[in-house]
Amino acid sequence: MTDKNTVLVPEEGWHCLHSFYRIEQGQWQLLSREEQTAAKTNLSSLVQEIRALDSTQLLTLSIVTPKADIGFMLITPDLHEANKVDKQLSLSLGADVLTPVYSYLSLTEESEYITTEKNTRSRLRRNKTSNAIQRSSSRR
Repeated sequence: MTDKNTVLVPEEGWHCLHSFYRIEQGQWQLLSREEQTAAKTNLSSLVQEIRALDSTQLLTLSIVTPKADIGFMLITPDLHEANKVDKQLSLSLGADVLTPVYSYLSLTEESEYITTEKNTRSRLRRNKTSNAIQRSSSRR
């Protein structure tokens, strides 16, 4: 079992967590107007806190389906941080207000089309050599 204080970062890529929730209107209506305002402020503050974390991105989504009302897409290098943020978001509007309806975790991959500086230099050298050979052979 891993210590919760240990950072769990993959060698390549980042964790990408997609979480979708239904807002339980019955639970929400049980809250007073002041409690609803406080809950919305809490969610807004939490989103801003998460967005301020180093190497972390959070997107909020409004869902137009009968299954979910709100969604979050979190991208972070640390799996423990992703888990912690997911728990905080699920409770942000109050107990039993957000019901998870679907979520999945993926790992980003480095694109095969992204080149490093070393690869770019090598390609430029090859092109320069290739162009020189073509000019030389066309003079013959």
